[in-house]
Amino acid sequence: MPGVNWKNELIDQLTFDWDYMFLPRMEGLTDEEYLWAPVEDVWTVHAGVNGELATVDPQRMVEPAPFTTIAWRLHHLTRVFGVRWHDHFGNGMDGVEFEIGLTAADGMRIVQESYERWRDSLLAMPSERLSQPCGPIEPFPEASFAALVLHISRECIHHAAECCLIRDLYRQRDTLHM
Repeated sequence: MPGVNWKNELIDQLTFDWDYMFLPRMEGLTDEEYLWAPVEDVWTVHAGVNGELATVDPQRMVEPAPFTTIAWRLHHLTRVFGVRWHDHFGNGMDGVEFEIGLTAADGMRIVQESYERWRDSLLAMPSERLSQPCGPIEPFPEASFAALVLHISRECIHHAAECCLIRDLYRQRDTLHM
């Protein structure tokens, strides 16, 4: 279709979900909601031991994957945006560590910063980049950069929706039939 600015369309999809679906639903997120674990054996974030940095439960692949808290999901989104930003707009991942938010306010701040850095870099890149291959840093190096942008957007929409659902469940936790 002539006249379609595909870069803007891709970025608009991500920003609409973030700005109008996710952020309003996360407004007022409490620490209790952020760390709420409705079932046993969840992946979440933890304070470090003996003054060490905070830790995140392992992100290893297991089937079925355990339930994850909002805290874990926001940290995962931080990494989704952050890893791809470092790989494609930064200096690569050598020595990069991602801050872990132990409170709802910190978790939201950190993921927001990671999202904005990714979004702003997409806005600043030339549109031609979308049709170029992702390169050897990605599992599918011949896939277009547009395919990667779509993948990151799907990850964001997916995990953002899960965070909203967990808040809904938390609000109804006294009426759950578990």
